[in-house]
Amino acid sequence: MLARLLPLWIRPVDTWDDPGAAFGEVYADPVVVNGIEMRVAELVGRARSVQAFDGLSMQILDAVETPDRRRVDSRSGGASSSA
Repeated sequence: MLARLLPLWIRPVDTWDDPGAAFGEVYADPVVVNGIEMRVAELVGRARSVQAFDGLSMQILDAVETPDRRRVDSRSGGASSSA
């Protein structure tokens, strides 16, 4: 699961042929993020925003997979690239 999920957030969104399709292969549409339902298109936008940070890092805190659900708890960080 993580091998499919992490590249979506690390590899620049604009390098994917179809970012929406790539995210849609891994995420439900909608998916609940921090208690809020988000569409795949919103996830793509969020990934694009996160990737604008300098020194982007991602720490996986927990990952659980069952036959009908996947859950990943992570923490991301970086510095604003705007001057």
